[in-house]
Amino acid sequence: MSNALKIAPDLYTNPPKTAGPGARMDYRSISLLTTDLVSTQLVALGVLPAGHRLMGGFVESAALDSHTTTTLTLSVGVLNTYYGQAAATAAVPAAYSSGGATNTDVDPQLVTGQNVITASTIGRTGGRVNSFVLGFSKDIGIDYTKDRIIAVQFPAAPATAAAGVLALGLLIDQP
Repeated sequence: MSNALKIAPDLYTNPPKTAGPGARMDYRSISLLTTDLVSTQLVALGVLPAGHRLMGGFVESAALDSHTTTTLTLSVGVLNTYYGQAAATAAVPAAYSSGGATNTDVDPQLVTGQNVITASTIGRTGGRVNSFVLGFSKDIGIDYTKDRIIAVQFPAAPATAAAGVLALGLLIDQP
C-alpha cells in the first residue's frame, strides 16, 4: 500500500515566511480525522524556505489515540518532494536532493536522515514537544534554491483513533 499525502489547508494560500532580518516563527495547524491516523498517511504541515536554516520548533497535538493502551507515534521530517511540486507517484517519482540526502521514491515519504522528531508519543495523550534539538539542523542543511516541506507521519497508528488538531511551529533563520 502506498503512502498518501494530506496538505494543510493554508500551506499554499499562506506562502512560506522568510526570516530577514532575524529569526522568524511559522505556525500552522490542521484538523485530523480518524481516517488520517494511519501509518501510510503523511501530513504536509510546514515550509522551510530556500536559503534558510531550521533552528528549532515544536509540535502540539490533541490526544489522537483514545485506547487505554495507546500505540500512536509520530515522526516529523522533510518530505521527499519540494514545495510547489505534486506528491511523488509512480508516473513522476520524487527527485529530492538536498542536505546530502536523496530520495527518488514513487510515493510520499520522509527523507531518511532528515527527521527532526522520530517516533514521539506526544499524540497519545496530547500536549507539546518543545524545541527540537539543533543537531538535526546541520544534517538537514540549507537548500539555497528550493523550499522544502516539513511533514508528519504516524509510524505506529493509534489503537483507537480520535480526531483532533495537530500543529507545528518552526523557527527559521537565514545563515
